[in-house]
Amino acid sequence: MGMQLIENHVRRDRGLPDDFVFVRYEWLKDGSRVSMMRMDGGCCPLLMRGPRKGKPNYKKLTNEQTFYVTTSEIDELKRRYEIETGKCCACEGEGKTVTRVSVVDGTEYRTCVKCNGSGKAIV
Repeated sequence: MGMQLIENHVRRDRGLPDDFVFVRYEWLKDGSRVSMMRMDGGCCPLLMRGPRKGKPNYKKLTNEQTFYVTTSEIDELKRRYEIETGKCCACEGEGKTVTRVSVVDGTEYRTCVKCNGSGKAIV
């Protein structure tokens, strides 16, 4: 499941504006178990000129906020995604997941272990 699903959940629940950008993610542990994700972000204007014109200007980040999403919330999002779309949440219906990324060799994929490459949610 991609980060975009979690970001959209936080945006919808907290009523964040469209120009709000998440810039930092961190998994937090409670002892030896991961218990929640910390997400930092803020609003930033777009660059007006240059080669990166139209991209966010992270140096001028304003309205900085921190959000916490528990692993149980993420599990519920995964379950709801599979029910609504009928697609596997691990591979998002593609049937494959990223194994490794290399500058030389490019991105390597493997068959999704959750759905055995079908891309369909397992009920």
